[in-house]
Amino acid sequence: MILKIFIDLFKLKIILLMLTLFVLTFYSCSKDETKTGIEKNEKENVAEEKKENTEGTSSGDSDLSDDFIITFKLEGAMNGDMTMYRSGKKLKQIINTEIMGMPNKNHVYIIDNFVFTVTEIKGKKMGVKTNIQDYNKQKQSGEIGRA
Repeated sequence: MILKIFIDLFKLKIILLMLTLFVLTFYSCSKDETKTGIEKNEKENVAEEKKENTEGTSSGDSDLSDDFIITFKLEGAMNGDMTMYRSGKKLKQIINTEIMGMPNKNHVYIIDNFVFTVTEIKGKKMGVKTNIQDYNKQKQSGEIGRA
C-alpha cells in the first residue's frame, strides 16, 4: 500500500513537471520579437502587407471561427514540436518533446465541457479528465499572479 502511494506521488510529480515545462515553453515563446529573430524591417513589411489588404477579408489573426492546424518548433529548455488542431468546438494539442533523453508526449483534448490530458513518458501513459470550468479556475503549474 505504501508502495502504491509512493508510485502515485511519483506520477503526480511527473505530471506537474510536464505542465510546468509546458507553461514555461509558452512563456518563452511569447517574449520580445528579439528572441524570435524578427527584425524591425520584417515587422514593417508585415504591417505594409496588412495595409494592402483592402478587400475586407480577414487574415485569420483574430478570427478563430474556422478550423485550423498550427505547428510550433520548441527549442531551448526542451526541444521538440507542438501541434494544435481545431475542428468546430473541439481542440487538440499534441506536444512531442525530449527531456533528459526521455521522449515525452502530451495530448490535450478539449471536447464540449471537458479537458482530457494524456501524458506519456517512456511508454507509460497517464490520463486526467477535468471539467473545463474547474480547469480554467485552477492555477496552472508555473503560472504567476493568476487567482
